[in-house]
Amino acid sequence: MKSRMRAPRFLRRVLLAVALAAAYTAAGKLGLTLAVVHPSATAVWPGTAIGIAALVVFGDALWPGILAGAFLVNVTTAGTPATSLGIALGNTLEALAGAYLLRRLCGGRSFFERASSIFRFALVVAPLASAVSATVGVASLVLGGAARFGFSGSIWLTWWLGDLTGALVLAPALVVASTAPPRRWTTRRGAEAAALLVVLVVVGDLVFGGVSNAGGGAAPLHFLCIPVVLYVALRFGQLETAVATVLLSLIAIAGTLRGLGPFRSQGPNESLLVLQAFLAVLSVTGLVVAAVNGAAEAANRMKSEFLGLVAHELRTPLTALQLQMERLRRDPAAQPNARQAQILAAMSLSERRLADLIEGLLQYMRVERGGYQLATERVAVETLVSEALDEMRLQAERKGLTLSFESSKLPPLVTDPSLLRLVVTNLVGNAIKFTSAGGIEVRLGHRDGAHRIAVADTGPGIARADQRRVFEPFEQVSPMTKKHLPGFGLGLALARDVTAALGGRIELASAPGAGSTFTVVIPGKQAPAPAA
Repeated sequence: MKSRMRAPRFLRRVLLAVALAAAYTAAGKLGLTLAVVHPSATAVWPGTAIGIAALVVFGDALWPGILAGAFLVNVTTAGTPATSLGIALGNTLEALAGAYLLRRLCGGRSFFERASSIFRFALVVAPLASAVSATVGVASLVLGGAARFGFSGSIWLTWWLGDLTGALVLAPALVVASTAPPRRWTTRRGAEAAALLVVLVVVGDLVFGGVSNAGGGAAPLHFLCIPVVLYVALRFGQLETAVATVLLSLIAIAGTLRGLGPFRSQGPNESLLVLQAFLAVLSVTGLVVAAVNGAAEAANRMKSEFLGLVAHELRTPLTALQLQMERLRRDPAAQPNARQAQILAAMSLSERRLADLIEGLLQYMRVERGGYQLATERVAVETLVSEALDEMRLQAERKGLTLSFESSKLPPLVTDPSLLRLVVTNLVGNAIKFTSAGGIEVRLGHRDGAHRIAVADTGPGIARADQRRVFEPFEQVSPMTKKHLPGFGLGLALARDVTAALGGRIELASAPGAGSTFTVVIPGKQAPAPAA
């Protein structure tokens, strides 16, 4: 039974080794077509990336495929069987050393997920592994009489830098493509990727094609590649970043070989060496930015999931508490005395505060996750705002505040009424919370094709330096008082995000001691007039 189970595994391993040998041979032959300093040394060597990626993903047992592929490349290109075998041994040891160090120092196939692992790969693993191949390979050529010792330094440098750049540029793309789970793109995401591909090709041709060489000189425009790769890293992920770097590398190498681009110099080998150094730095930069951005997004998702879980878990016992307190209030047999009634009122107030906190947290989590779906309809904005203020008037009166409403006749608006109401209640509730004397005034207007809902208060005001921070979640800014007011600091963040979902924005005018005015501006399309 065990022998039957081992047979498919062995066959699979053999097939993978054969495929690896074929891929290594093809990539190696392509790389050696660019050899200048020696037929066996090239500044472009993708075999290093293929070997390391194969052993990291599928295991070290595939090393015979690298040995066979490297031997076939060299014995059919230049050198004797002995020198070809020595070079093949060096290439195999390079892949084994790279895979071993990648597992021990960088976490194996997931090395691209952490910036620290990427730096260790770029500064330790890839240079050391490439040095193994370059050293064994050059020694084989010199000892076999295929190269003069006096030229061994330039041959070694070309060999090492070609292997190093291949590892830094191509290996991450191969490993990520082999291990990343499949993802489905939305139509919008696919359109963005397609547009970005066009931009990448245009920039690549601009930098390394004929455009930058108009007039006889190569314009140093290689810095234009950096924002393209960084945009991919921030908007997409590791796989897309690695693929974008590989595509730029292909365009850059093709242009440099034609004597175009900012890295052309007196000889093709020198041009390729300088270009490879630039591509290696570009690749590492993009991978690190993508890793840092991915870690930040993962932490943000964990935070959202944790807060959502906490809010849901708190809602269950709170609901039970609300029901018991309601039964206690309605039970004619349980008539509390004055002291008990005071305690019950305090408990009710705390219960309402806790309910508001939990509901606000859940609302923010829904908006952050994109859980709201717009349900637009024809809305009379003045009626909606008036009804929302009626619900909050008692809350203002309890603090001794006035709540006034000024409105002119506005055209109807096509929008989501529940979300617009949510914005209004959050802004007015925030004004009530931070205003200790005076009142809140809500004004409606229509200017420049946009509906405007202004919420002005006589509160402490907000310094200009803090006005952007007040819209961040879990932030409270109250310059005139040091006491912490109840709440998570989510009201303004929620209002901002919901307003953005409605296609609008929130403007803030404030100064310390002069109150604050938050204005919701929604330039949405107006509803058509009803048919007569």
